[in-house]
Amino acid sequence: MYELLMLGVGLVLTVGTGFFVASEFSLVNLNRPDLESRAARGEKNLGMTIGALKVTSTHLSSAQLGITLTTLLTGYTMEPAISSLLLGPLTAFGWPKDVITVIASVVAVVIATLISMIIGELVPKNFALALPLPTAKLVIPFQVGFTTVFRPFVSLLNNTANLILRAVGIEPKEELSSARTAEELRSLVRRSATEGSLDRDTATLLARTLVFSEHIAGDVMTPRPRVSSVERGDPAQTVLELARRTGFSRFPVVDDGIDDVVGLVHVKQAVAVPRGKRADVPVSALQTEALRVPETMKLDILLGELRGRGYQMAVVVDE
Repeated sequence: MYELLMLGVGLVLTVGTGFFVASEFSLVNLNRPDLESRAARGEKNLGMTIGALKVTSTHLSSAQLGITLTTLLTGYTMEPAISSLLLGPLTAFGWPKDVITVIASVVAVVIATLISMIIGELVPKNFALALPLPTAKLVIPFQVGFTTVFRPFVSLLNNTANLILRAVGIEPKEELSSARTAEELRSLVRRSATEGSLDRDTATLLARTLVFSEHIAGDVMTPRPRVSSVERGDPAQTVLELARRTGFSRFPVVDDGIDDVVGLVHVKQAVAVPRGKRADVPVSALQTEALRVPETMKLDILLGELRGRGYQMAVVVDE
């Protein structure tokens, strides 16, 4: 009876190990900004998980403490219980008592290890990887409670580990970074397209967008020798003639050469001038302000500036 009781305690402890393992893998596979967005849209029961993700390092340390404690206690309960239960059947073989004891102990260790590995580690790990959010909703309350009870020990362990990291020049983080580099995002897009979770047209569009965001204004600007411009003293008729010759509709307005851009003019502004006055109205009366940007400005930021301020063209200047 005692052996069965200890075996039951060992199984309960193994399940406890599984909870801590599931907590670890669910926390490192969830993204807090994504959960906050889902919570804002009305999804329920996310508050505790979001709170846990803000102190991921603390909860991972707590989970490690829990795994260590439950695994050790499992060894003290399950292995002796299994060994004792095996003694009776092994005695029937008529082997010496010492031999039977050794065999029972070895078999007990193997069985207990397999149970602990499969039920306490592999099953919860695979479950958490497959369903991280449902897993977190299930185990995080248990994890938070354990962390609260054992906070002094968890803090001691975590702070000691952090001191060691700082001693070697590494600054520890409490929360996992959710930011991704452009290369990581491109890799994710390619993998999603390959696996079929993202259609190829969308993947191509996303990949091109990521490449676009890596470039700067200086990469796409038209060099000065190739720029078609008008002088501020030219008549409106010059704008119309330049538009017919080049096929463009917008032109920089310069004063003292191409390096002195004073504004922009659109062909529709010249068309709006009465035909009889186009030779007399100067471009300076039609020009609008030019948006000036540094050549190092990222293209995605530049695009936002153009859209936000209603421009279709910008003048790239040296910093």
